[in-house]
Amino acid sequence: MAQVMTQAKFDSLKPKAKPYRVAVGHNVWVNITPTNFKTFIYRKMKHRKKMVITLGSSQGMELHDALTTGSLYNKLLANGEHLPTAIKRSAYQTMTWREAAEKYLSQRNDISAGRVKKMRKVVITDMTDEFNDRPMASVDKTHIKEAILPFWDMPTAKERLSNIAAVWYFGVSEIDADVPVSTKMEEIKRTLPKKAKRAVKHLGQLSFADLQQWLANLDGNNQLKKRDKVAAEIILLTNKRPSEITLGEWYEIDFENATWTIPAARLKSSDKDHVMPLSSRVIELLKQWQLEAPRNRASIGHDYIFVAEGRRGFLDIRSLGNAIDRFCPLGTATNGGKAVMHGTSRGTFKTWSKDQLDDSDRYIYENDAVELQLAHAVGTEVERAYNTANGMKMRRKLVEDYSLAARSLCQ
Repeated sequence: MAQVMTQAKFDSLKPKAKPYRVAVGHNVWVNITPTNFKTFIYRKMKHRKKMVITLGSSQGMELHDALTTGSLYNKLLANGEHLPTAIKRSAYQTMTWREAAEKYLSQRNDISAGRVKKMRKVVITDMTDEFNDRPMASVDKTHIKEAILPFWDMPTAKERLSNIAAVWYFGVSEIDADVPVSTKMEEIKRTLPKKAKRAVKHLGQLSFADLQQWLANLDGNNQLKKRDKVAAEIILLTNKRPSEITLGEWYEIDFENATWTIPAARLKSSDKDHVMPLSSRVIELLKQWQLEAPRNRASIGHDYIFVAEGRRGFLDIRSLGNAIDRFCPLGTATNGGKAVMHGTSRGTFKTWSKDQLDDSDRYIYENDAVELQLAHAVGTEVERAYNTANGMKMRRKLVEDYSLAARSLCQ
């Protein structure tokens, strides 16, 4: 029988001026530092190559446990096992779903702490209570399906299923287990109930007459901040999504040519910058506001048009919406619900443009000009490749006419 070190002998080991190593048995050694920190390692020559595996420190592992582990590793090697694979397989037998989920979340440095917290709620707290303490080896598609079914009718169901799948993939790959997770996930998806298509919910918009009245009310409103009044009116007169305007920077404005270039990165679905003509009213608003607007701190790295206090430095669309709801609410939408800035900016504009007919009942404004003003793609991909015209002349007339008509009740 191989000689093993007794506990008394182990306890008598003292630190030296330099680190040193002592064999304790079963190919297990203990490294001792000058500060008396002891670490167990397994050392073995295999096919003329030295194999070294760290077992743990003496603070978390007893001598007896280290020797037992060394004896186990010796048996595995004697049976022709590939030791790293066997160690992973052993961990697979004990790693629970909760442990795998926590380890996965601890490595998600690509997302915010708040996002990690929400994911933890999904993959540990809300949905997996029935198998949190079950070894990963025994978690199967039945458990995953039962976890997602109560939430399947929720709008976030697919995201929840994706989060659970990510933990399952991670746990299996971490322990190198031969479990066909991708196949099992596809089987789960095929057996889940078909989800009814949700009705498209359009954002509430004002009628054009109500928009005219609201802009007149905005003119005389003394409760909204000047910044919020300017931002709101520009959003409504440029027919853009609120965030495309509130995130705007001064360099994007070309006062000489009366245009605003919105970078592609800020657009919902475009890989090209969007150049839009500005009405004389919007140019007037921007010039006045430029004289009064505060400037961003140098640390922000941006020269936002609508500056706000705080880390981000720009006017948040939620803050703008809350201010409008409190001090100058838009009111009731044409569908009977609540009108919002986004719906009114785009929907009211498009409805108005379709209502403008000449004496022969033909549309005054070409549909392409309207769609281009909304930053929508016009025509097929091939047509867009050959037709580079941006309808600027017609769009300029369109936005000028709309601005004048919308503000017809303003003083």
